[in-house]
Parts: sequence; structure tokens; C-alpha cells
Amino acid sequence: MAEGSGPKFLLQRLWQRLWRSLRSGATAIAQELRGLVFRRPCPVCGDDTGAVPCVPCRNDLMAEYDDQHLERKLLQDQFAVSTSPIIIPPRHRVMSKPQGSRVQRSPIPRQALGSPVWFWNIYGGHLRKTIHAFKYKPADSLSPWLGDRMVDVWSTLPNRPESVLLVPVPIHRERGEKRGFNQAERLAQRLSEKTGDRCLPHGLVRTKATRAQFKLTPQERRDNLANAFAIGPDLKKLEAGDRQTPIVIVDDIYTTGTTAQTLARLLEKNGFTVAGILVLSRALNLNRRSRLTPPSAPH
Repeated sequence: MAEGSGPKFLLQRLWQRLWRSLRSGATAIAQELRGLVFRRPCPVCGDDTGAVPCVPCRNDLMAEYDDQHLERKLLQDQFAVSTSPIIIPPRHRVMSKPQGSRVQRSPIPRQALGSPVWFWNIYGGHLRKTIHAFKYKPADSLSPWLGDRMVDVWSTLPNRPESVLLVPVPIHRERGEKRGFNQAERLAQRLSEKTGDRCLPHGLVRTKATRAQFKLTPQERRDNLANAFAIGPDLKKLEAGDRQTPIVIVDDIYTTGTTAQTLARLLEKNGFTVAGILVLSRALNLNRRSRLTPPSAPH
């Protein structure tokens, strides 16, 4: 019998997992037991493991988080994209140079004034690979761990509302049937479980299928989203008192921002208050490195 595969080894491993889980509650115990008994490959790297994502993938994700700390700090301090309305310099910005010199391109995509955006990490590298697995393999099993990272963001925000309504960015019915789930809804549900805030999975509805936004011009984005969304039944049936509760829009990636900000304006037009937009990742290219480029997969 190969080393590390006997009954003694398995019992020792089970005990170690149970001991760790005792410190995080009954839910974690159940997850660890299911992972041990019903082993499945990590949806990100494919390694046979009981954890989703596997420990090496988690380490890679957290290492990227540490590496990009200064870039997130730059965004928060200079461009205020995490705790106040987005004020981003234009994509083409003329610097003080002699006449006839080339235009200086800002590395930050142009954004309009809008609702605050809070994000866990910059989109790229292993996080990009993980989100792609989450959305397109599909791998809904990743939603608890990814959702917990958004909980980390929300729990550390200063001056956050005591109570909010979590409304995921909707996907069209045809895409939902093909994928089997709405990734934004899964993240919002995890947030609700951890924070106690109410999740409204059908607070907004997508009334027409739209093209991917990141390859379109600003005018094409606006045309693409024209009349694409509507207030859903979960918000329509709210009692008068609940309609005053601030709303947090939840999504996995904030790329161009057109979709999320369109939803924020729709909600405000219908009398709701939008506290902000909470996402797992924010697509930027501060240093023109390939790991921070916008996603290639359809959003």
C-alpha cells in the first residue's frame, strides 16, 4: 500500500480537518466532510482535492492579493474608487508638452460619475483564471470562497450602512439556462448568509440579451443596454418601509462600469437609494501589464 493511503493516514487526515472545522462552526464541518468523502477536482487547476479551490490555488490568489496591495492603495487614495463616487481621468489626457507632441494616454479607463465601487482585488492573473472557471466551466462550488472574499471587503468598509438590500446584476434567461446559474446571484446569496442582509435575487431583470460590453465604444454600450433592464418582482413587492433601505448592487467583475452604473441609475429613477456597487474584481491596467487587462471571456 502506498504511503499516505492507509486507514491510519486517512483517520489522521479526517481528525485534522475536523479539528480545524470545529473553530469555524457546523457549516464548515459539513463542507469539510463532503470534500473528504466526495472528492472532486479543483475547478481552477484540476488537481484532485477535497477543497474548492484547492490550497495551492488559494495561496496563489492570496499572494496576488498581497502583491497588488500598493495598486489598490493607489486607486483608493488617488482615484477614490472604493469609498466614494468614481472620478477617473479621461483615457486621452494632454500633458504639458510642446505643441505637436503625442497625447499622453492615461492607464485608467474613462468612467463617468456614478455610484461608489468596492472590490476585493484587481482583475488578472490567477483571479482571472478562477473567475473564468467560476462562470464558464461552470463551477458554482467556487461561490462560497469567492463570496467570502467579498464579505472581507464589506466588513472592513468605513461608514457602511447598518442594513442593505443585496441585488445581483441579472443575466438574460437564455444565458441563465445555458450556464445553470447566475454568478452574481450566488455571490449575493453568500454575502447574505454571512452578513444577514437580505438578498433579492430577482430585484432586477434583464429584458433582452445584450452583447459583451468591453469591446464596444461608449455610444455602442449605451445603445446595447437601452431598455435592457427593468425593476424585478422582488423590489416591486417591497413594503413602503423596506423601500427606504439602501441597495448594494453585486457582481463578479466591474469592467467598463456601464452595466452596473446603468442599473444604479435605473434604481434611483424608481425611487430607490443605491449605497454602492460591490464586486469581486475591478478591471484596470495601471501599469500596462497583461495580467490587468480586461477579460477576454464574455461578461
